[in-house]
Amino acid sequence: MNGEYIIIKDIQIPIVIKSYKTSKSVKIFFKNNKIIITKPNRFSNKNLAPIIKKNEDFIYNAYLKGIKNSSDNRKHWQTGEKIFYKGEEFEVVREISETKQIRIKIKEDEKQINIVVPNGVEEDIKYTIDKGIKELFKINTKVLVQERLPYWSKVTGIKYNTFTVRDAKTRYGSCVKKTKAIRFSSRLIMLPKIVADAIMVHELCHIVHANHSKDFYDLVKKYIPNYSEIDKWLKKNNKIIII
Repeated sequence: MNGEYIIIKDIQIPIVIKSYKTSKSVKIFFKNNKIIITKPNRFSNKNLAPIIKKNEDFIYNAYLKGIKNSSDNRKHWQTGEKIFYKGEEFEVVREISETKQIRIKIKEDEKQINIVVPNGVEEDIKYTIDKGIKELFKINTKVLVQERLPYWSKVTGIKYNTFTVRDAKTRYGSCVKKTKAIRFSSRLIMLPKIVADAIMVHELCHIVHANHSKDFYDLVKKYIPNYSEIDKWLKKNNKIIII
């Protein structure tokens, strides 16, 4: 073992070791294409070696499973790939044209994401398509929020000052109670309408309760009675709600 990777069954596995004052035990998990090991400050790397040795099979399997999931979820924007849009699976249809630039269009009636690519382009253009899709989803999420957030503000009687949409990957929304500013992820447009509505109500209720207390959830469920089921749906499907 060194500070950057370990080798198990001839596979070089990236590893990051983190020490924390508050850690009470050693924990091993996969994140961001690496094996992360957290440990108490007092626990030396030398003492960590036998624990890693004992858990080699777990580390090996966790790494392979994590890499597979990351690869499966990553979009290459080829014909036949699927992506969620407004709660439904849309099919990617990639075409070659004499156009001079990449064009992306959402065809809701056909449930397609149409991507037109210039003929003769040799270099990898995935980054450019990624950027274009994210921008299009961001624009459409803004339209969705502009339509639904004022409605829910009126229904709940909770006023907000501003909202913004960002390319957030870990949260669907956040709220700054003091300024009554709400932020939403551009992934909101990928969700079913009822789920997107629930997230907007969730963030509005944070203007009243900044925490996740019983009072907070009681307020959310006052307007979204099936919020618990929606929350379970989000947790179950979070890995496929990606751009």
